[in-house]
Amino acid sequence: MWPPGSSLPVKPAPLHTQTLRPKPVRSRSLRLQMPRSSLARLSARMPLHLCSNTPEATVRAHVAARGWGDYFRSVDGHPTAKRDKLAALIAQGGLDPQRVAMVGDGVSDAEAAAANGCVFFAITAADDLARIGLTLEGTHV
Repeated sequence: MWPPGSSLPVKPAPLHTQTLRPKPVRSRSLRLQMPRSSLARLSARMPLHLCSNTPEATVRAHVAARGWGDYFRSVDGHPTAKRDKLAALIAQGGLDPQRVAMVGDGVSDAEAAAANGCVFFAITAADDLARIGLTLEGTHV
């Protein structure tokens, strides 16, 4: 979610078939591309929430094992539906959906963003997460 008074740093790509059918990315590659320091910087600027189709106990265990617990305001997994979780976060925070960013690597991520009128950043390659993190931080390299 974007800090008050700021605007989206870039126009995200429109949702289309390629965005909705991302290539699978190995989680080890993603972990290496989004170090704890990036999560720390992002979480200092905006609230971060994690919602996965993986069973919730497994997601929470992965977050704890990586030491990411302090960076996310909420961690949810299956059976929580991403679409519903995103809608609840928007409603609870009184947020403008166009100022909420959803980052994901699956069809359900894109569908949740579209259903709630949010910006969607697709992860289709291992280095996408690092690039998206820099975009969200407002840093230009």
